[in-house]
Amino acid sequence: MSAIAGIINLDGRPVDEQALRRMAEPVRHRGPDGTGFWANGNVGLAELRLNTTPEAASAPMPLVTDGGNLVLVWDGRLDNRTELIQALGAQSGPMASQSDSQLVMVAYAKWGEQFLTHIAGDFALALWDGKAQSLLCARDPIGVRLFHYRFDGKRFLFGTEIKQILACPDVPRQLNEGTLGLYVAGHWTYGEDTFYQGIQRLPGGFRLMVGKQGLKKSAFWDVDPTDEIKYKTSGEYAEHFREVFLNAVRARMRSVTTVGISLSGGLDSGSVASAAGYLRQQMPADSPKLSALFWTLQNPDFDEEPFARAVTDRYGIELDKQYADDLWAMKPVASPAGIDEPMVLHFEALNCAALDRFHRAGIRVAMTGEGGDEAFMPGYMLYLKDWLFGLRWLRLWRDLKNGTPGYRHAARGYLRRAGVPDWVRTLIGRDIGPASLWVRSDFAKRIKLRERIYALRPHSYRENSYVETRGLAQFFIANDQRGAGYSVELRHPFWGSRVVEFMSRLPPEVRIQGGREKALLKVAMSGIAPDEILARSHHGAFGRLNRSGFREKEAGRIRDLLQGSLLEALGVTDGGAARSAFDAYLNGKDAAFGRLGWVLVAEQWLRERTGDFGLPARSSSSPAPMLAHA
Repeated sequence: MSAIAGIINLDGRPVDEQALRRMAEPVRHRGPDGTGFWANGNVGLAELRLNTTPEAASAPMPLVTDGGNLVLVWDGRLDNRTELIQALGAQSGPMASQSDSQLVMVAYAKWGEQFLTHIAGDFALALWDGKAQSLLCARDPIGVRLFHYRFDGKRFLFGTEIKQILACPDVPRQLNEGTLGLYVAGHWTYGEDTFYQGIQRLPGGFRLMVGKQGLKKSAFWDVDPTDEIKYKTSGEYAEHFREVFLNAVRARMRSVTTVGISLSGGLDSGSVASAAGYLRQQMPADSPKLSALFWTLQNPDFDEEPFARAVTDRYGIELDKQYADDLWAMKPVASPAGIDEPMVLHFEALNCAALDRFHRAGIRVAMTGEGGDEAFMPGYMLYLKDWLFGLRWLRLWRDLKNGTPGYRHAARGYLRRAGVPDWVRTLIGRDIGPASLWVRSDFAKRIKLRERIYALRPHSYRENSYVETRGLAQFFIANDQRGAGYSVELRHPFWGSRVVEFMSRLPPEVRIQGGREKALLKVAMSGIAPDEILARSHHGAFGRLNRSGFREKEAGRIRDLLQGSLLEALGVTDGGAARSAFDAYLNGKDAAFGRLGWVLVAEQWLRERTGDFGLPARSSSSPAPMLAHA
């Protein structure tokens, strides 16, 4: 979780080096191992580094080669070093000990901008080519690392975080109402638009070229939604997935410190921990050790420890236990680094407590099970719509027959709704969802909210599988910024680009398997993960912490947020409807809550930034809460 920043004055004005240093200042916590600056005429670059891989410390910051004609700033990790070195024609010797950024520079010298198709990993980069007088910027295929920018035709600014761009005093701070509207309606997917007008986010798998010709954006990576893997047996799919998944875990075990693992006792994190333990047995004795942080509740009805210990005891992984009873949903959190935009998260207090434990243990790298749900259950039942309108009724009948009773009930309801075309739902105003209860109709009409939602909505299983891989998952943004505040780099094997590519090419019946939860993962991990983990279906601690937070611990503060709502004063939400929805939730109607949590997060975030946007002040005595999303 390092950081990069830069300025190009396309009108030829020399770069103000003090402005470049101001852009580094808000994220200085990202550079405990050093900060470097480079400026030449109208171009300036900066890099702040957190060393997490063995070779990183050897690379200059920024990296300058070819007599000063090539300059690279890099925030990332290569996962295919051996493969890349072989492709570059040097299987041994000095290249094997070079840093990831040095290998990237050699790859650029060999392939030009096409080098991006030869590298795999999590990264954000900017590379200045003095001969071509152009800057190449790129973000990894999934969008795990961050890249934000602002371009006004004369000047191009970029940074890892939005706050770096805002550090330039002449950058206006204007609220993006379109983004705000999508967010409070619970539909925003953290795409290219940010909450700040004029500041954009580069999507995962995209490159930017900036030079005298202006700005040009294009994709360098994509998943073909029509390409499908075909095997004769289900075992072949499982065998292939096991190979891809183990490679993803292996690549994320490259570290200068002990590798931490966030372990909940569930199938996703249990699979990551088991795979890491299995691979560690095959590595040299001096390879990084493994340490799992396991959380549980003191409630005797919820005891996750046997599941966690089934993994750690099997592979000799150190286990650190943390009780989460006092880490309920919406508990205010004061963390070392603020988040630039409102974020709906899985239990922010719990996340920060875990990061703090890793930090105090000297751990700089931690793996998670995030992405397991998205890998195996994206789009939920959209594939049923494909089968219905594709006249694959026998396939549909078999799927429903093999599913659980609950699955069949939900599927039938989905198919009834799928019979109404999207344009009809838009026409009758039923496409906003639960948030239509509290988003003001005049505000929705003014920002064309229905059209925005319709543009975001996938219409088929294949399209949804494709959309899910676009680097739009909002938790990457929060995980990156929160982890950086504790000098911990979070790595997500399920979100490896090659895992995503494989999963996106699976036939839906293989991926979903009649509603049986993650059947393919369980088969693939057989013999690696303990039977106790493979037999699990779900665990309910999040629900307990969610209810205790919203209904007990934070109910009074939530009422205060809704009673004196800034969003209501701005004409965005109907305050009475929002308060009624919360009252119904407090009285036991879970469905009434809907996406109201998004409204609460946006409300708190706006209250903390009234000065930025010239909004009427509201009291805000607590740190920004982050909520678990439904």
